[in-house]
Amino acid sequence: MKNNPPELSFYSTAVSENLADRVDLERQRLDIELAKLRLLELDKRIELEKLQLLQKEDDESKEVKKPRLV
Repeated sequence: MKNNPPELSFYSTAVSENLADRVDLERQRLDIELAKLRLLELDKRIELEKLQLLQKEDDESKEVKKPRLV
């Protein structure tokens, strides 16, 4: 194996650190994107629950109320 000049070693280290930083930033960006999608999913689930409750209330109000004999 050949010894690399110190300048090459410095640049090689700098490039490696730069790539590691880029990978870390991309991972953070993807984590943020995933968090946004999870929030959107929760928002849609809440919206669905609200609609289901409204539907249930609407269905109950349409039922013919039979008088209860006591």
